[in-house]
Amino acid sequence: SGTASAAGTPAYMSPEQAQGERPSPSADFYAVGVMLYEALTGRLPHSSDDPVTDKLSRDPGPPSEIVPTVPVDLDRLCTALLARDPALRPEGPAILDLLCGDSERTLPPRNRTETPLLGRDAELARLEAAMREVARGEGRIVLITGRSGIGKSALMRAFLARQRREGAVVLTGRCYEQESVPYKALDVVMDAVCQHLASLSLDEREALMPRHRWALGRLFPVLAQFESPPEPTPMREGRRRTMPPEVMDEIRQRQTVAVSGSASEEAPGASDGEPGSRGRASGRPDEPVEEPRNRRKSDDRRRARQTRGWPGASRARETSRVRQTWGRLSGLWSGGGPASDSVDLATTSRATVIVGAPTTGPSGSGPTAADPARIRRQGVTALRQLLEALARHAPLVIAIDDLQWGDVDSAQVLADVMAPPQPPLLLLGSYRREDEETSDFLRNFLAAQASHDVISLETLDERDALELARRLVVASSAQVDAVAVAQEAKGDPFLLVELARYVSSPEPQRSHEPRLPAHGLTVEAVVRARIQHLEAPARRLLEAIVMAAGPVARAVARRAADIGADESTALVQLRATNLLRVKGTRGVEVVEPYHDRIRDAVQAELGEPERRAWHLRLAEALLAEGTVDHERIGKHLEAGGRRKEAVPRYLRAAEAASAALAFDRAADLYRRARDAKILSSSDEVEVRNEYAMVLMRQARFDEAAGQLDHARAMLHPGVERARILHKLGEVELNRGDVQAAAKALESALADLGQPVPQGRHRLLLGNLREVAVQLRHTYFPGRGSARPAQEAERLAMRVHSRLAHAYYLSRGSLQVFWPHLRELNAAERHPPTPELGQAYAGHGLLLSVLPWFRRGLAYVDRSLEIQRGLGDRLGEAQALHQQGVVLYGASRFAEAARVSTVAAERLEAMGDAPEAHDALLHVALAMYRLGRSAEATSIARRVHQEALDTGDVFAAATSILVWTQASGGRVPSLMIQMQVELSERIDHPFTRLLAMQAAGIRLLGAGRPQEAADALDQTAAELERAGLVSTELMSALDVWRATAWRRAAEQATEPRARRRALRRARRCLATGLWSTGRFRNGLPHALREAGRQAALAGSPSAARRLLDASLSVALRQEQAQEAAMTRVVRGVLFGAHEPSLAAEAEAAAAGRSALPQGLRLDGDPRSPAS
Repeated sequence: SGTASAAGTPAYMSPEQAQGERPSPSADFYAVGVMLYEALTGRLPHSSDDPVTDKLSRDPGPPSEIVPTVPVDLDRLCTALLARDPALRPEGPAILDLLCGDSERTLPPRNRTETPLLGRDAELARLEAAMREVARGEGRIVLITGRSGIGKSALMRAFLARQRREGAVVLTGRCYEQESVPYKALDVVMDAVCQHLASLSLDEREALMPRHRWALGRLFPVLAQFESPPEPTPMREGRRRTMPPEVMDEIRQRQTVAVSGSASEEAPGASDGEPGSRGRASGRPDEPVEEPRNRRKSDDRRRARQTRGWPGASRARETSRVRQTWGRLSGLWSGGGPASDSVDLATTSRATVIVGAPTTGPSGSGPTAADPARIRRQGVTALRQLLEALARHAPLVIAIDDLQWGDVDSAQVLADVMAPPQPPLLLLGSYRREDEETSDFLRNFLAAQASHDVISLETLDERDALELARRLVVASSAQVDAVAVAQEAKGDPFLLVELARYVSSPEPQRSHEPRLPAHGLTVEAVVRARIQHLEAPARRLLEAIVMAAGPVARAVARRAADIGADESTALVQLRATNLLRVKGTRGVEVVEPYHDRIRDAVQAELGEPERRAWHLRLAEALLAEGTVDHERIGKHLEAGGRRKEAVPRYLRAAEAASAALAFDRAADLYRRARDAKILSSSDEVEVRNEYAMVLMRQARFDEAAGQLDHARAMLHPGVERARILHKLGEVELNRGDVQAAAKALESALADLGQPVPQGRHRLLLGNLREVAVQLRHTYFPGRGSARPAQEAERLAMRVHSRLAHAYYLSRGSLQVFWPHLRELNAAERHPPTPELGQAYAGHGLLLSVLPWFRRGLAYVDRSLEIQRGLGDRLGEAQALHQQGVVLYGASRFAEAARVSTVAAERLEAMGDAPEAHDALLHVALAMYRLGRSAEATSIARRVHQEALDTGDVFAAATSILVWTQASGGRVPSLMIQMQVELSERIDHPFTRLLAMQAAGIRLLGAGRPQEAADALDQTAAELERAGLVSTELMSALDVWRATAWRRAAEQATEPRARRRALRRARRCLATGLWSTGRFRNGLPHALREAGRQAALAGSPSAARRLLDASLSVALRQEQAQEAAMTRVVRGVLFGAHEPSLAAEAEAAAAGRSALPQGLRLDGDPRSPAS
């Protein structure tokens, strides 16, 4: 007819017919496939309520998934006939190919059934036991190892077939030595995940999907089809703050040791009394958050970021002990019992931990535009959540063969997915024992697993070997040949199978082959003999497939072998002799050697000229077939001697790998391109630059710095060298070398013609000049240039921003203000840019430190207006966070908590974890000031856990301090000690001071005031020596010192020691009152401390006046906890004469559940010691 119509039974209708297309012969073959599937399994391939929609959305699984005993050829044929793409369905001769062709002409007269599994009962029992543990909700990792050909794959197949029959979801994959796909150990597994998800209804699938599925789609594009929300707005450069894995792993390991040892340090019966909580307790709103939007911006849109903390990396070369003790460390997080320093995070799985953290000092544009490292982390978390959800619905097994050929990126993802507490699934893998020491995957993955089982396969014993030989040998003299085969194979399963095939083949086929018994007969000898009898087209096809070193498209192999119409016959012959296998991958028929030992034997027969020729033929065939696998083409070109043509392929493949977040693979490709030694000087600089960026994303800071330093040496002074020096400064900041970072950034400014003033007098004059410019801009606005800023000018702004950040962490305010004001004044000379928005936000933060809060808020508000006007959602979220920081400094805690919560949600959704961390910590700080200590403690704990995972040293130190204050000092002592040591190692004075302050406050909570006073005095001395800019986080240090010395005086038994302690307390309080006069959040505490000291000195009237002032300030600032503590102190001191004060104190104590936490630090005036 002239028009196409969809007519027929829906179950047997092809997908294209269901869409109204004209029927074709392939549609008839589809119907045959449906009938064959029904005959083999007893059910239809698409048996849902809506079979048409189902068959349009997915290909059915092979019949063998339902009936494992289905013959291999029928299983393959049925799967091919049911392909959704009609072009992929076999017809005519291709169907004969799938059914192994003309048996009389090409096939040996033997049974082609699967080899039986014998002698592995004990190993199967161990796998079954592991599966029973998974059924109880535990996660297990089991690895099967043994030499090549020992039967690892056969054992896995037998076990997985049984699990499929029992209803488990089985996701399988395999690695190939020369495969060039990102995450190659997981690539095929993700295909299986995709197929399983497609088989579910929409409601079922949506119930499983993780929150950040957009990140999962970036990590594994095959999963992006499931209605993935858009990508996050790209982050600007310079937002990475991670520490090398070995540093964080040492912290985890050493903290774990403290779990049992630190419990005795606390007073008996000490308990937080503040369980962790979710939802509102975390300071996060219940309403849904807007999902990220895909926004790509060019380099001229990248700009500086304001950060107060910075990561660091150990400059010592240490041996990585990756996550060896994470399992025990998780116990530290989930303990929380009385008389213990443990932590209660039982309500939060590792996969759903809150993301968030700090940034307030100047930060700049760095090496990445969208911070792919954090997108990758969110993708891994989403993958873990997805697998956990799948495991809740059915037993889940992930099985990966030949792990020795996996890549480092896959090892890192699997290690994170299976990190304790392990998801309730079985990860089953196999690898060659002989490759254990040389495999990058195995070295990384095995080192990361504190707990895994290894099943080591050995040769079969004599009885099992003989039984296997008897089942396989079908010659007339089977009894004699079976015994000889078993003896000659010496228990090697693969050799036994090959020898059995040899003796079972017709006599004419082996008239010129080695005859049994032949001592020293090997698989290679048998394979070589078999290859000698192949017809020429079959041998050429086999050689092409072998030299492809991995699965290769059938069309590519045919073109490379140049055998034309003989390909079908050659393929049948190779399959009949078990030399290769054919399978479908994503709609493409691919071929590969039947076993890697066959590949080894064939390659050994080829000389070097033949190998080079094959590599070039394969490269040309890949290009002719339109293949876009640049890495594979490049490797073939290089192996064929055409290195110059290979390098552009490597570079394109590296860009794709980096975009796919496969950083280790990208680094390897950039290294290949660099080592080719054919790049021009300018090209080599660019390659080293990109190479350094992917190294930085892997926290390989030393290597990244080396690449950038080499690139710098190749350039003359100017803008390009300044750009490299700017990135070198970022890398140095990331590895914690603040001085080296400052030196690189100063050199960058010199190359841009804007050198840093040398000497104190010149620096002072430079600051005065910039202040004058700022005053002119303030009082005479609108006189700036209408000319947009040039790229060199914007680069200078970003360098100034980063330099201000480096100075902030290591020098005084005089050095900090010069680069900051230079950045601000330069940005104001031009129309609004993202750099101007960030400069205003940073200026607002610095003004709040002076502290000029009203003016600081005005600048942050202007930053928000600019970011909104530019449509910069990420910049707007960061400005919101900075607004929350200034509001907190201004003691507007309720507003600060609300604004910071919204900012944290937006920043997390857009992938800016450090900024989100800081926003969440300001929520925690605001909650603490409002008297909601339980919520503050919960947030601080979770942020600290995430900071350890992501290497955010500033977030780790700040969260430790907040946690210590909010919980009354209930923090593991060794956790604080590790933070101090880490900051020392990376020469990060600011975070070290935060951790030292937390250590002193913790000692107060433990009832050890003298030790606390000594520790806090040491902190104050180091703060004075460092000369750092004053901050709100350190503003109460002198007040805590005063409290510690006053409590030490109260505990002193000798009058002289008591008088000395009180003198120290008064001196500390004098400076504490001055600093809290600037940073008023600690003022109620300072005034209360002054009142208590006045009472001890015998001045009741002064004590009453100071306590009344403390209460007044606390009530004005809505600090309920501080108000309650002041009322208790006032009631104890004056309640005997004023009953109303005693009643107020009693009511305050009854109404504040968190009051004991505060009094643990302040000293409970009701206790005998006070």
